[in-house]
Amino acid sequence: MLKGGEDVVQGTYVRELTPEWVARAVGGRLHPGGGPVRDLVWHSGAATPGSLFAALPGRTTHGRHYIPKALARGASLVLADRAGPATLEVEDPWQALLRLGEALRRLFPGPVLAVGGSSGKTTTKEALAQGLGLPAPPGNLNTAPPLVRFFWHLDPQSPGAVVELGVDRQGEMAELFALAKPHLAVLTALGRSTWRPSGP
Repeated sequence: MLKGGEDVVQGTYVRELTPEWVARAVGGRLHPGGGPVRDLVWHSGAATPGSLFAALPGRTTHGRHYIPKALARGASLVLADRAGPATLEVEDPWQALLRLGEALRRLFPGPVLAVGGSSGKTTTKEALAQGLGLPAPPGNLNTAPPLVRFFWHLDPQSPGAVVELGVDRQGEMAELFALAKPHLAVLTALGRSTWRPSGP
């Protein structure tokens, strides 16, 4: 067992976290029934055995309504704002997810390069990752949930990483910067944007 609960299984890096570790990271109340987790999902249909399902608030519905489906699909632990079996109860699931991401980021000792801007982020991120030979999230996965998942699966032996930061509301860049803690940031083109009310 390595720092943070990582295991090396048959030559492949896998980070397994105990419910107690996750609870300490997010500051929540752990209810009985949960087990170790090896992945993060925020859509119940993507839940698999050994996953942590983050029941996040959305613009039209709340993830708490899909907790039974996630558990039925094998999720080992639920991050939610209500009590329940195999649940890590927190006041604000979104803020708890950010705290989890920050804790996972602290487990990575290498430098992180972040790319932001109104356009060209994904192309720039891909070019930098390929040119530097560093891991990066696939496609335009540039919001908090996929970034948390990226740091969860990031091998601490990697020489560095490249991430993309995408925002569509005020305050989101501050959240992503606190999560990614980049050593260097690249800003592509900036253009006029329409801000939506604050909230995930």
